[in-house]
Amino acid sequence: GATSIGYVHEAMNLAALWQLPLVFFCQNNAWAECTPVAGYTRTEHLSDRAAGYGMPGVSVDGTDPEAVYGAVAQAAERARSGGGPSFVEAVGYR
Repeated sequence: GATSIGYVHEAMNLAALWQLPLVFFCQNNAWAECTPVAGYTRTEHLSDRAAGYGMPGVSVDGTDPEAVYGAVAQAAERARSGGGPSFVEAVGYR
């Protein structure tokens, strides 16, 4: 649910505009408090929203530590090398 709050979009927009070295990490448990994800967005993957800000977004199995580590490591390297922000979504259980 937090990905639908204006502050998140403002932060992603500014980070992309200024090419800030950030990794946005979303632990997606498919719920926004009491609402299932399908009840508040048509986006299949929350990481798809990153494209709207011109940054890469990736979804990984949040229950697979190696997949999460790999995605975050790649995003961190991009940030450190001056490539700007990235969005990583780890999909797991509630």
